[in-house]
Amino acid sequence: MALCIAGIAPEAKGFAGIVSPARFELKAKPGQVMTNVIEVGNDASEADEFLFQTADWELNADGGVSFQSEVLKIDSCRPWVRIERRSTKFAPHGSRKFRFEVHIPADSPARECRFALLIESASNTLPTIVTGNLRLPLQGRIGVIVYVTVGDVTPKMAFKESRLEIRNGVLTPIISVSNSGLAHGRLEGVLTGTDRDGQTFDLSVSNLPILPGETRDIPIWVQDKADGKTRTWAPPLHVRGEIEWEGGKKKIYLTLNRP
Repeated sequence: MALCIAGIAPEAKGFAGIVSPARFELKAKPGQVMTNVIEVGNDASEADEFLFQTADWELNADGGVSFQSEVLKIDSCRPWVRIERRSTKFAPHGSRKFRFEVHIPADSPARECRFALLIESASNTLPTIVTGNLRLPLQGRIGVIVYVTVGDVTPKMAFKESRLEIRNGVLTPIISVSNSGLAHGRLEGVLTGTDRDGQTFDLSVSNLPILPGETRDIPIWVQDKADGKTRTWAPPLHVRGEIEWEGGKKKIYLTLNRP
């Protein structure tokens, strides 16, 4: 994940961290110690010091992530996590491997452990963005999301409703899905749509995670034309195909009318 903002003042020296991978989805047993590694780099032309910490996180309705590092959530598994160090210095364009461990308690029930590794600059001097007469401080941060499923836990999906909705100015098919299982799930599938004029095209299901106990609206994206141009279509839209997730699948037959 990289952050690029146009119009940054020439004197600004922003956080230029790069991390790989951006997400871990791990499986463990009670009593197990898991060791994993991320590759962290400084893409700036100047040396910098990076800070590392763990955080709990939540998803908002649009799939954005908010982090909470100061206080542990009630069900947080962050006490299970050990990180290699709290800070380290990076040379210009330098990189290094960073190790973290997850110590699963021997008496842990079957559950999903979720946390994030946060990486940010230790610099106390915030760069600024200059937009017209405004000078705005900029602080960069990267969050690596980690899921650890302990024991035999899976998502349990139920499809609640479907509709057409305006998203970012575009008419978009939406399905509402609940997860009553003990692990997060992601939907997969390429569906076929036919519109009012008989035009047939492919649609793809968003892979936003659906967390345990959560009901989430999942967009189904109409694919662009072969030439890369946005496809125009007219409701009603008939959608058919199959959606899959870990441990399950469902045949889809939908007729969606204009909201």
